[in-house]
Amino acid sequence: MWTFEALSAEILKSLCEDGSWNPRKWKKYKHLRLALDALVVPGFNTLEEKIWAVRDGLSSRPICAVCHKHTAVSQVGFRRTCSVKCAANDATTKAKTKTTQIERYGAHHTQNKEWAVKQTRINHEIGTYAKGQQTLKERYGVSSVFALEPVKQKIRKTNLERYGVENPAGVPDVIAKRKGTCVERYGKTTGFPTYFGDENPMTSTAVIFGGRCVKLSQVPWEELQDSCKKDFIYISILGDEHLAKCRLCSKVFNATRRNAKCDCVDTSMEKELFDYVRSLGVNVKRKDRKVLSGLELDILCQDQKFAIELNGVYWHGELTLSKRADAKTYHREKYLRAKENGISLLQVTDVDWKYKTDLVKSMIKSRLGLSKRVYARSCEVKILPVNVAREFCEKNHISGFVSGKHYYGLVHQDELVMLCSIGTNRFTSGIELLRMCTAQGMAVVGGFSKLMKAINTDLKIDQITSYCDLRYGSGEAYIKAGFRLASESGPGYWYIDSDKTKVHSRLKYQKHKLKELLENFDPSLTEWENMKNHSFDRIWDCGQRKFILDFNADH
Repeated sequence: MWTFEALSAEILKSLCEDGSWNPRKWKKYKHLRLALDALVVPGFNTLEEKIWAVRDGLSSRPICAVCHKHTAVSQVGFRRTCSVKCAANDATTKAKTKTTQIERYGAHHTQNKEWAVKQTRINHEIGTYAKGQQTLKERYGVSSVFALEPVKQKIRKTNLERYGVENPAGVPDVIAKRKGTCVERYGKTTGFPTYFGDENPMTSTAVIFGGRCVKLSQVPWEELQDSCKKDFIYISILGDEHLAKCRLCSKVFNATRRNAKCDCVDTSMEKELFDYVRSLGVNVKRKDRKVLSGLELDILCQDQKFAIELNGVYWHGELTLSKRADAKTYHREKYLRAKENGISLLQVTDVDWKYKTDLVKSMIKSRLGLSKRVYARSCEVKILPVNVAREFCEKNHISGFVSGKHYYGLVHQDELVMLCSIGTNRFTSGIELLRMCTAQGMAVVGGFSKLMKAINTDLKIDQITSYCDLRYGSGEAYIKAGFRLASESGPGYWYIDSDKTKVHSRLKYQKHKLKELLENFDPSLTEWENMKNHSFDRIWDCGQRKFILDFNADH
């Protein structure tokens, strides 16, 4: 019967070559491994633990250097500590980390050095952080772990256990330290300068004027127009920093840098859109001002001659742009300038991107020629019921469903891939093509022409009219299907509700309909005045093109 000491000596003698451990010899000395596995050794329960005990000459299980609990075993032997937390607090590990940091970066804290700043910038450029955020969104539906409710609860629980409050900002010591710092720097516990007197500058309205911060009431309005920013107001100066309060969300932020903006108007959505376009493998650029000679294109795909504008409904609304002479023609002018320079421009709103993300992505892929292609000759024409047409349009048309008389679809391998809806012309007499859309991510080659032929065969009509919204395209598909350009109108408008989450067609809010829609309708006021009184804004588009298909014409 083996003892642990005797068996250890025999194993070391058999497996060690030139004083080094050679585990590949276990196959030759299998009987020793079986004997070690069968041997009861106090403190070592598994065969793996016994093997490392033999190799390291241990007679008892190692103890954690920090908390003095038993350590765990790893692939290379017993650890110095029992957990990651203890490893971080281990004096030996700290010293080694500090030495390595000094050798590599010249300081023990790399975050303060140029190397760390450069590496952070590289991580942003290659999308490391964006990829992490995308993974979080896919798995948990959030872009930060701190937005997860279990994490929030754990943070609150830990704060309660350690400090007796859910938020450390409420700890008396923290409050006292914050007040002391404010007194030291600014002479007041609030942290704001004294030229506001007893007023709280967080709620006052002030601007930087004449080199100092003054109340709005002290500045003539004519002189103030050139001093005050359109999207925020300055409220204070703290040392070299200019603080401002956002007009939209009332958040106070640092406005010292050039072209400062509040986080709520930052183009976080624009960055999401940019990252998506870049993920498609195309050469893409943000905020280009060269192509349109000063006018900015939010996202530009130079090789494909394609650009995207993401228009925030608040910042592009008429009330916000009211001081601009081109408030009503701004979007059309950009469309025309892009067209002159050979750029196909897609203009969508932040509402479109937020609530119809997949549809906007599909539109982008289609414009870049990246959609899955199917051919009309392999599709079957079917007349669709209204409920199927409604569901398909709501999912695949940017303007949603509109009621018609007839709904025709193309079906490919039992899947509806394209739809056209026909009805009475909403503006003149005759027949109108109300909706034409394809399934997200798909392009049906020859599908539009095939549906038009089927409609003509069934309905025996002479002519059909359709309208193209120039925000989303110039109507090339109509021309390919045999339509002719009849006319092009100027900009039209869409209404924006008070919470800036939905865009409504102007047809819904025509003046003769407002009595039933608005709580306090005043017939003596115009449609626009009534809508403004009910907290609506409106945004102007790029105009429309009218196309006509003459079925009896010789194409």
